[in-house]
Amino acid sequence: MTRILLPAMALALAVGCNSTVNGKVVDGLTGQPIMGKPADAGEEVQPNRLVAAAVKKGEDGSLQQNAEAGLTCMTFSSPIGQDGSISLSGLCTGSTAYQLSIEPDKNYFLGETNMFDQGMKADAPVTIKVWRAPNGTAVNILRKDGTTLDPVRSRQKVKSEKITDSEEMVHYPEGIKGVPMMEAGEYLVLSGAANADLTLYPLVNSDERMFKTEETEVKMQPWSYIGTRFTDDTTFERVGASMDAGKVVTVEKDGHIVKFIPTEALGEKGRYALWKDGSETAYLIDIGAKGEMPGAAATEGGENAGGENGGE
Repeated sequence: MTRILLPAMALALAVGCNSTVNGKVVDGLTGQPIMGKPADAGEEVQPNRLVAAAVKKGEDGSLQQNAEAGLTCMTFSSPIGQDGSISLSGLCTGSTAYQLSIEPDKNYFLGETNMFDQGMKADAPVTIKVWRAPNGTAVNILRKDGTTLDPVRSRQKVKSEKITDSEEMVHYPEGIKGVPMMEAGEYLVLSGAANADLTLYPLVNSDERMFKTEETEVKMQPWSYIGTRFTDDTTFERVGASMDAGKVVTVEKDGHIVKFIPTEALGEKGRYALWKDGSETAYLIDIGAKGEMPGAAATEGGENAGGENGGE
């Protein structure tokens, strides 16, 4: 009698490698299916795919490739249909877990289901929610089409002065230029913990101001101040953004956080600074309406001349 001995790895290939997962990939904000590719894309454009890669936890608790799963169980992928449908067959969920991702467009955050656990049994179709956002650190505007992410490039240095006859400080952008417009139906997308921690402040225009201390005297031409409204050089009030927190969506998974702020969440439309108190920079954004440039600094193009504030 002939006995055939199979290596342990070969035996592993056949264990639990018959799982099939069907379902849909949907937009976490709208609940609508994610199309595999734009409707007007040609046949040469390959659709996005849902990819499942075999993983296990390492000694440090991080996920790493699970080579023990065997070659035929390592990676599976399914094109995403125009109706958001996916179908992954042959998964070895009996012997390994799978980490999910979308390729080649990586600007989708799987903020709910990003794993198929070992032992998973897909008895019913699954719904995989994704949010249109980078998986790294960024500030973007998600446009009305639900797929276009425009980077916010209006980052400016923030300067500070001590207010006359006060112990308090006022903060303002060094320049005002390249301010993007966020229209109705669009979202400000704050990706990463540092950006999700930023706050929107109204950028308030003021006439000429004089900031005096015992050591310094700074004369400012008409300019815009972060969250501060002046009546005169010594009289001021702090103003915050009127925000409907119920319309803000925060998604967090495995240490990554993304915040979505819709235009409709702001009670007043206009120019804002996205800033954290004490930070050296701020992003400037027009939300719902184009902001007005301060006094004499305004030019026909709506920008400040040379990007400087006119302080002396």
